[in-house]
Amino acid sequence: SLIDLQAFSGERVQCICTISTSQIMSFNDQYAIIKVKPFQTKARIEHPSIIPKSVADRVLRIAKQAGREAPFPNYNSLWRDVTKLALDKFNVRLTSHYLRKRFFSIAEKTSMPTNHWDLLMGSQKQTGHCAENYSLEDYSELIEEYARYLVNPLDLATTHQQAEAIKPIDLGSVLKENAELKERLFKLTKLLTGALAE
Repeated sequence: SLIDLQAFSGERVQCICTISTSQIMSFNDQYAIIKVKPFQTKARIEHPSIIPKSVADRVLRIAKQAGREAPFPNYNSLWRDVTKLALDKFNVRLTSHYLRKRFFSIAEKTSMPTNHWDLLMGSQKQTGHCAENYSLEDYSELIEEYARYLVNPLDLATTHQQAEAIKPIDLGSVLKENAELKERLFKLTKLLTGALAE
């Protein structure tokens, strides 16, 4: 649950693991919003993060059973165990920061507006419109974009092939590729016709 919380939220480990469980709110039957306060994040930006509701339910259940207000205040020791296990069993150095980098790497390859996924990560853009300037009182559009572009590729249980298969289609790229292929086919047909005529 710790790893899923980080993988889906894109936030820094210290922030997302020490928020109050009261900041995790159900949005609908599929997603939950985490309302991060400025003092909790490195960039000092109040922002929402989104996670699947199933992850939110697990995180809240674990915190309640442990009798604590924060989801994983013991994240340092948990991550030491995860890193050691990954190294011992798979010879891979897995750290909490990898999940934030992974979120960024996946998000930047999608058609989701940069300012929107940047806002979810609690980052500050260096150029263009600053993410914190977006007032998203109604998170419906943000949830829709997250569902369309991010949730499946971010799911650690999804294989790479499955993630590739569900990537949204960029119509502009398809049309460009189609035009290039038509041009090549035209040239090839012309060459073949000329060769056959000789």
